[in-house]
Amino acid sequence: MLSVIPLSFAAAYRDSYSFDIATKVTGTKVHKLANKTTTSYTGGDPYWYSGSVSFQKSDYKVELYKSWLTNYRFTKSANGYYATKSWGVVAAGDYTVNVTKTGGEGDKVIGSGSIDQ
Repeated sequence: MLSVIPLSFAAAYRDSYSFDIATKVTGTKVHKLANKTTTSYTGGDPYWYSGSVSFQKSDYKVELYKSWLTNYRFTKSANGYYATKSWGVVAAGDYTVNVTKTGGEGDKVIGSGSIDQ
């Protein structure tokens, strides 16, 4: 008899974050991460203060922050699409997520994401 064992690649840890920023937001929610491969899934759109979406896109930086010596970053375009970034194996510990608007048009960036291990 042949047995089929389904494989699951679901993350053991998943926690979400969201942001509505004109310049920068420093996260206050603590993510307790293990010494494991860590990814972030994130996306957002640029907006004018009037509430309308800007057709000219902004860039923003997502930072997984433990200390000034231990942090992981990537820059993403706020284009309405979500993307996954792998940081590889991170040092175990308590992290926050910081998001900074780094340029482009629009008054602010509104988006969300998740941290997965």
